[in-house]
Amino acid sequence: MHVALRPLVRGLPLVALALVACGGGDPADTDAPTTAAETTAGTTAGALTDAPTTSPPGTTTAVDPATTTTTGTATTTATTTTGDDPDTTTGTTGGEAGFDEDLPYGGRFYGVAASGRGPGNTRFATMAAHRLRAEKSGYVTAVRWNNRFDHQGGNVGYSIGDGGNVRVELRADDGTDKHFPADTVLAQTAVLEHMIDQPEFPLVEFAEPAWLDVDQLYHIVYVQLGEPGNEVSINDLHNLTYGSPKSPFFDDDFATLIHRENTGWSRRARYIPLFELHYDDGVVKGQGNLGGRPEVDSIKGTVKSISGDLGARERIVVDGPSRVARALWVRPWRVEGDDPLHVCLRNGRGEDLECFALDPAQVSAPYNDQNFDCNDCGDCDSCNNCGGKNICSACDACDAGTNVVEWIRLEFAGSQTLESGATYSVEFAGDASSTYRVTAMYGAGHAKDESERFGEDKQVLSWRAEYTVDGGNKWTGWTNWDVDNRSDHHLGVLFELE
Repeated sequence: MHVALRPLVRGLPLVALALVACGGGDPADTDAPTTAAETTAGTTAGALTDAPTTSPPGTTTAVDPATTTTTGTATTTATTTTGDDPDTTTGTTGGEAGFDEDLPYGGRFYGVAASGRGPGNTRFATMAAHRLRAEKSGYVTAVRWNNRFDHQGGNVGYSIGDGGNVRVELRADDGTDKHFPADTVLAQTAVLEHMIDQPEFPLVEFAEPAWLDVDQLYHIVYVQLGEPGNEVSINDLHNLTYGSPKSPFFDDDFATLIHRENTGWSRRARYIPLFELHYDDGVVKGQGNLGGRPEVDSIKGTVKSISGDLGARERIVVDGPSRVARALWVRPWRVEGDDPLHVCLRNGRGEDLECFALDPAQVSAPYNDQNFDCNDCGDCDSCNNCGGKNICSACDACDAGTNVVEWIRLEFAGSQTLESGATYSVEFAGDASSTYRVTAMYGAGHAKDESERFGEDKQVLSWRAEYTVDGGNKWTGWTNWDVDNRSDHHLGVLFELE
C-alpha cells in the first residue's frame, strides 16, 4: 500500500485569476548566529498520534486525508496557502492513492518545493534536531547534513572552540502534542571529534541500520559530547517569513529543534531542515536546498526584482520520464504597485503554453519586504520603542498573520505534458510601475566536492534560475556570493502532477 505524505491541498481558499495570453563556488553563507528569541519561539502543537515502529511492518494502515477545497472546473483560479500558525503541526497519516514512496515527492510533484531567504544556523551546546516525516519505508543506513562552523580568519559565532564532539542519533517521536524527540534511540553514528575539522556536508553511516515506516515522525538528533565551551551549528534553509507554510510538500512536520539545558526542547519555527537519509536500496530522501545571501538585485545575493525590463525565470530541462502536470506552484512576493504579475509556462522555442495574470491582491506583500522578524515583537517592553525603533506596525502585521509569503497554486486549463529531454521555462514579468520579487536557492547537489554532494531524489540538477535586465533579450544565470551566471541555483517552482 502506498501512503501519501500529506493532503495535496489543505483547505485552501480560492482566489479569482485571469488567464491571459502573454506576449511573446562553494557557498559562503551569511546566516546569523542563533538568538535566544529564535530558539524559544514556538512549539509544535497538533493532533498527531504517530507511533513509529523499529521493525519492518506487514502492512501500513492509512487514515483518510483531509479533503481539498479545490473543486469543480475552476481552471482559472489561483490557490494561495494560508498563513498557518507556525506552532501548529498539521501533518497527515496518509491514505491518498497513487503515492509511490520510491519516487521523488511520491510521484505527486516535480520541481523545487523549498523556498527561503537564506541559510540559518542553529548553534547548540547540548542537542539540536531535525524533525521529519518519513517519505519511504525501509532501512536507513546513513545521514548527511550541513555542519556549520567558523572558517579560519574570523569568528562570527557559528562555532565555539573546536566545535566539540558530536554523535548523530535517529530517534522516535515522543508522541506528545509538541512532537519532540523521544529518548528511544533507533540508530546512532560514531562520535565525530573536533567538528571544525569535519566536512561541511558530512555523510556519516549509522553503526546499525534502522527501519523507518513511511508517513511516521522521526528525529535526527545531534548530540554535543565535547567539553563545555565547544559548540557547533547545524545549518538549514531560513524560511522567507515567520508564520508562512513551508511549501506544498514540506509542511510543519519538517522542523528544526534546539535543546537547552534549562528549558528543554523548543522549535525554530522559520527553518526548513537541510538533511538527507540514505536507504539500503540506494534511494536518498531529504531536503537539499540551501538559501544564499538576501541582498536585492546584487551579485552578492539571491533576491531579484521583477519590474519592467527586470524579469526572472526557471529554465527547465526535463530529466527522466515525461510528466503530465495539472497545476503550477510559485512563491513570488509584492513590494509595490497595482499592476499584475505575469507568470508564463513556455516551451524551448519561447512559445506560450499557458500564462496567468496575477492580480496584485493575490500576491503576498509582507511587511518590510520579508526581512522583519516577528520574534522581535516579544522581546520589547513596548513596540513604540524597541531598540530605538517603532515596530508597532510590523507587530500588528505579525498578529494579523499578514507578514507571510504565500505559495500560489496556478491550475492549468487542461493539463501540460512535460516531455522527457525537452526544454521549458517558467517566466515572471511585470510592468515598470510595479515591483515584485523572487529568490533562488543553492542546490547542495551541485557541491564542487563530489564527496559532499547531496543526493536526495527531489533535486532538479538539470534546471537553473536565470534573470534578465533587458526585457528577456538576454538571460543570465543567477547571482550569489559575488559570483554571476551560476547554474546551481533554483527558484521555488513546482509542478503538481496528475
